[in-house]
Amino acid sequence: MKQRGFTLIELLVVIAIIGLLSSVVLASLNTARVKARNASYVSQIEEYQNALAIYYADHGRYPDVSTWACIGTGYENSSKLCWNGSYSETTSSSVALRTALSSYLSGSPIPGPAHLTYGPMYEDTSSGSEYNLILILEGDVDCPKGVKGGVYGSGTSQVTRCNVYGIGG
Repeated sequence: MKQRGFTLIELLVVIAIIGLLSSVVLASLNTARVKARNASYVSQIEEYQNALAIYYADHGRYPDVSTWACIGTGYENSSKLCWNGSYSETTSSSVALRTALSSYLSGSPIPGPAHLTYGPMYEDTSSGSEYNLILILEGDVDCPKGVKGGVYGSGTSQVTRCNVYGIGG
């Protein structure tokens, strides 16, 4: 009587197919995670835009900061930098922005990938009647808000800059 079973080749083919299918699933899952984080960043920027609109309605101008200010706190590097070594969440502009908007926000989330080199920024223009926001999204993606201002970094550190403009009145 002959024993029946799988040959080594058959087992290796099945293992290879399972490995291929699992890598496809994991790649799709990672893409979904990036999309979910980007949706969260856009939602948080919208919260800041709402706070800016209410601030404008109350004060007749947007918060006055002397230079670009970091939006949010908790950047994951030793100097708390939110933009490529140039801007910190501890600068007077960043602190002034947080102070001005503190009563209009439920918290101080980071609306952007804090683990990367670039983060979201705010600048008032035209004597407080207009503002610029920089929204940062993970990967090379289209901007759901504003105008695409460039792509920075490479690989898993790649981000898209979206320039979002606001005009009071």
